[in-house]
Amino acid sequence: MARIGASLSGIELVLLNRLNEASTAATLNSLHLATGKLINYPRDNPTKFMQISAFQSQLSTVAATMDNVTQAASLFSQTQTTMSAMETLLGNVRTELLKDEARTLTPAERAEAQAKIDQYLADFEALVGTSIDGRRPLNGSANFNIQGRNYSQVSNLTVYSTAGDGPVVTAEPARLFYAGTDRYAAANATIRVTGAQGYSGEIIITTDDTLEDVAALINAESDTTGVLASVSDNTLTMQSSTSGSSAEVIVATIAGTFTTTGGVAPGVAYGKSTTYGGTPAISGYVTRAATQAELAYTGSGSNPGANAAITITGNLGSTTIEVLTTETMTQTAEKINNDSHKTGITAAVSTVGANEVITFTTVDYGTNATIDIAVDSGTFAVTGGHGNGSASGDDAAAVINGFTYTGGTSAAPAELRHREKTAEFADPATIQVTGNLGTSGNIVIGATDTFQDVADLINAETGATGVHAYVDENDLVLRSVTTGDDAEVSIAVIVGPFTTVSGTTSDTGEDAVTGNSNVRGNRFAVSNAGFRFDIEFAPDFLYAFDSMTIDGGGLTFALSTSLAHRSTIAIPGLQPELLGGLSGKLSQIATGGAYSGLDGNTSRAIRILDEATAQFTRAQGSVDGFHNAQVTSASNLLSAMQDDIDDAIDQTDGFNEEEELVLLAKNEALVQNAIASLAILGQQRASLVDLLKQIAGLL
Repeated sequence: MARIGASLSGIELVLLNRLNEASTAATLNSLHLATGKLINYPRDNPTKFMQISAFQSQLSTVAATMDNVTQAASLFSQTQTTMSAMETLLGNVRTELLKDEARTLTPAERAEAQAKIDQYLADFEALVGTSIDGRRPLNGSANFNIQGRNYSQVSNLTVYSTAGDGPVVTAEPARLFYAGTDRYAAANATIRVTGAQGYSGEIIITTDDTLEDVAALINAESDTTGVLASVSDNTLTMQSSTSGSSAEVIVATIAGTFTTTGGVAPGVAYGKSTTYGGTPAISGYVTRAATQAELAYTGSGSNPGANAAITITGNLGSTTIEVLTTETMTQTAEKINNDSHKTGITAAVSTVGANEVITFTTVDYGTNATIDIAVDSGTFAVTGGHGNGSASGDDAAAVINGFTYTGGTSAAPAELRHREKTAEFADPATIQVTGNLGTSGNIVIGATDTFQDVADLINAETGATGVHAYVDENDLVLRSVTTGDDAEVSIAVIVGPFTTVSGTTSDTGEDAVTGNSNVRGNRFAVSNAGFRFDIEFAPDFLYAFDSMTIDGGGLTFALSTSLAHRSTIAIPGLQPELLGGLSGKLSQIATGGAYSGLDGNTSRAIRILDEATAQFTRAQGSVDGFHNAQVTSASNLLSAMQDDIDDAIDQTDGFNEEEELVLLAKNEALVQNAIASLAILGQQRASLVDLLKQIAGLL
């Protein structure tokens, strides 16, 4: 009996265990199906639970960042739409201007076109102030905050990104400036020059000395003083050979008058050492200003010397002009200026001696600023440039935040200058001029001949010598027709005195030099350690510019899951009074502006519009680039990250709905089987009791 009872209890225990196991498994299957997870509590699998928690945290960060990206995408999508509308308005303005390109509109038609231009510009300005998602990104509020900018020095500055602290002041040499009179010393004087290395002896200067003579006297003592002198037109510059606070230039006037400017006190200048501040900064100085390309045509009196058809080609394109002797030089220049928007070249008339001269000048500066004049028929001889009817400018050079940027220079001709205060010869002389083509005959100079008289004599032999002469204020300039290091000009003095400013009797040209690709004209593209900006200096600006600091601003977005990384874009203000270039500002072509009304202003107005459009297009490109390269890329990356994390969670969790359904059905079946077995066992137990009773005779 005992053995039978134990056996039955054991079977019951097994069945109860199986029921419990199957019931627990079925409950767990139901939980998995309800939550969609295999691991719901740390006890399920501590290691995998921690992994899944980390993945879910990353997923939350990605989702939050995706919200930021979505907001940025909305802002920039709307900004792009607004800018597209602004671009259309600029195109509409150009269409109205082109109606009077040939200056054929009637006054009424011009008034109608101007009224449309005014409306388009008003609509344009209204769009500048458009509020997009609570911001006005196009009115300048999305730009970096720039402090200390001097607009007479820096005509344009666009900051793209900032880095850490920068030099508030870049190391500079000491400089003093002296202004002459007609390129001669302004007064008699005796001076002493002191620099970081020592002081000079007494330097005696008279009004008969050219500024080049004065520079030569100072440079003769530069080894002793550490001060170097140079001349540009009517300005003598005295500069220390080193930079920093120890550099100095001191000019003591012992006798007479020698007035200088540019120092901390009369006759005293000190250099500057590099200093650093707490914000990104821009500082430095321009060592060479960019130049325009120039060519000149000398007429006969106030009219062209011959009929001609010429094709003028510049940066923007070409135009053909008919030159007539029945028209004045002013009328010819007006024809050229009427097409300046096609070529990028303007014309101005001046009088030299008995003849008027048309000077062709590029609007732009630098080696990319070019002029080419081809004579299609007739005669139209131009001088200057490369000697073949073409010319190009030179790029600027500067030291910016301690780095030197040097642009290219065009090929230069050989040149000699003779200077007299009255632009007349005081003494008779006979000279011979030699150039690439050969040597002239004797050129006889009378004691009262003007520079123009002698220039005419030299130019009569240009075909034999390759040397052209012209008058530049009180200088007679002898210049080679060709450029490059093969070009030459030399003078042989046969009779009498004939001096040159340089003190030499020969000169050779210079080949073109390719400069830094980041320099174009007066514009410098600077990129250093994450600090990126474009800076353009005002035409003819030289030497130190006022330091500028950037104290934040721009639009900043969290487009990355990294808290340390933020994406910033700066959008300059696009108001009409801010858009434009060397030709003027967009606001100036509206009614009341200097270049409104079409007619004679049409060509310049088109140039202004084109320069403004180019500036606007740069800003538009920046917005498009940020949207595409930053926002869209971030969205794509975050979407991919989200998918990867979801996959990682799925792989770690290992949940398979179909498998769970099969297991649930199996476990529920096991539960039913266990219950059924227990029921059978109960029946067997009851039958066994009846059997025992019968055996005992109880039934």
